[in-house]
Formats: sequence, C-alpha cells, structure tokens
Amino acid sequence: MLLRRASLRYLAKHWAQCLLAVSGIALGVAIVIGMQVAQLSARQSFDASLRSIFGAATHHIVGVSGAFSESHLALVRRLGAEFGPTPVLDGVVRIETDDRISSLRLVGIDPITVGKGRAAAGFDFRVFMRQPGSAVINENTARRLRVTAGDNIDIETADGAGVLHVLAVLDDTVYSDAPIIADDLAIVDMATAQEMLARPGVLSRIELDASELSHADARLMQLQSALPRELMLTDTGRHTRSAQQLTRAFYTNLDALSLLALLVGGFMIYSTVSFLVVQRYRLFARLRALGVTRSGVAGMVALEAIALGTVGGICGIMLGYGIAGGMIAS
Repeated sequence: MLLRRASLRYLAKHWAQCLLAVSGIALGVAIVIGMQVAQLSARQSFDASLRSIFGAATHHIVGVSGAFSESHLALVRRLGAEFGPTPVLDGVVRIETDDRISSLRLVGIDPITVGKGRAAAGFDFRVFMRQPGSAVINENTARRLRVTAGDNIDIETADGAGVLHVLAVLDDTVYSDAPIIADDLAIVDMATAQEMLARPGVLSRIELDASELSHADARLMQLQSALPRELMLTDTGRHTRSAQQLTRAFYTNLDALSLLALLVGGFMIYSTVSFLVVQRYRLFARLRALGVTRSGVAGMVALEAIALGTVGGICGIMLGYGIAGGMIAS
C-alpha cells in the first residue's frame, strides 16, 4: 500500500513528466509499427505487381512470329492436360472520355478453363457464357472511367465502335493464388476479345501452370519437342525470379531501416523509463530506510513501466498505423 501511494502521488504531482513518458513510449512504438507496416505494404505491392505483369502461370506457349491459330490449342490440351492450358488473347482498345482519349487493355480468356480455378476465389468467370460482351475490371480502372457494375463502356475497336458491359468491379485482393486484375485492364471472354480486336481464331499465348507437378521438367520437354515449329515454350518463372533478384537490394534496405527503427524506438522507450527512475533516487532511498526491500522498489518501477507502456503502446500502435497510412498514400 505504501509503495502504491508513493507511486501514484509522484505520478500525479509530476503529470507533465508522466505525459512525456507516455508520449516517448508512443513515439517509440509508432516508429517500429510504422516501418513494419510500410515494409510489409511495399513487399505486397511488389508481389502484386509481379503477379499483374507475369501472371500465375509458370510457362507460356507463344508463337514464333506473334499471334497464332487457336487450332493448336487442341494439341496442347491433349499433350499437356496436366498443366491446365489456358488460352489468352490480349490487345488494346481506345476509349474516349471527357474529351480525352485513353486506352484499355483487353484480355480474352476461356471462361470454362479459368472458371474452374477462380470460382472459389470470389468470382466465377463462367458467367461470361451467359452475358456476351461483358467485362470485369478492378476498382482503380472503374474509378478512372467513372463506371460501376452494370454500366457500359464505349470503346473504339478495330472494326469501329463497340460496347463493353461492366459485369463486376473486383478488388485487387480477391485472389489468393491467382494474378490480380491490373489497372487499365479488362478481362473478357475469348469470343468478345476476338470480336473487339478483329482477330477471329487467333490466340496471343497459352498459359501453363507446372508449379504443382513433381515431374514437370520431363513433361515440359516432351511437350516442347511435340510442338510445331511456329510455337515455342517459354519459362515465365525465370522472368519473375530475375525481377526478384533485382529487388534483393531493395529488400535489404527495408530490413536495415526496420532494424534502425527498432533500435531508435527501443532507445526512446529505455530513455523515457530511465528518466522517471533517475529522478526518484531520493524517494527510493527514503523507502529503503523505512524498510522497503530492493525487490519491492523494483516491483513498483516494473508496475509503473507496465501501466505507462500499456497506455503508450496503444497510442503508439494507432499512431504507427496512421503514419504508415500516410507514407503509403503518398
């Protein structure tokens, strides 16, 4: 009881120092939390960018001279069915909004092949089969074009004017194991893409996923040897790994900044608590003279540190998330 009264009396009398201690702890925690959240966001953004650029496929079958006939799809599906061959046709269309001409990348997919793996992720692309001319875009693209689900987008196709019906606006975080929908990109079914791009019976590539097969290398070699001369098999995972190697130094800098933030935050917290202890040497001496044990004084300081640390930690977490949100937004 004596120790509790002495502690409360001191903190109440020196409320400004108590407030300063809580602020110091809060700033120390905020620095650590802010850097950790910013680092995690940077890593996730980079991974999302890689998925947007290279997709989830590990290999692509492309034409030696560019686009190729979709008649080769039957051969690929027969020889490499375990890789889940997915045909893709992409191209660019023009959009005129508010007296400004912009572009939109169309990516045509096979709704049946893609729908099997994406329905559980939050959206079933097989609905394209019921609504021809439909498209799926992400939130940033919808915001730029000022459209919502159910609206139409007027585009300029190779044969003239065309209309895309916005079937859904998806968040970038919908997929867990699939490529996100990048900005300025619209996913449509293969028939719509071939019609809008005036490229009937043509494919840009066939995507293969060999990530879950133990004997993938041997099967890929067999598939490559069976392909006609106008087609070739490319390893998209190699490009992803090269990009990750290029960012290794960037990740090292992020880790160094996080460790520096941890060091600075820990030093601020230590200095703040030490300041409260150093100022009470005379009080501790009087308590010891009255018979208070060394462990009793240490317990009083520990309880004060826990109480101040709890308040400062809660404030620091909220402040850290606010700082991280400001850095990410900027």
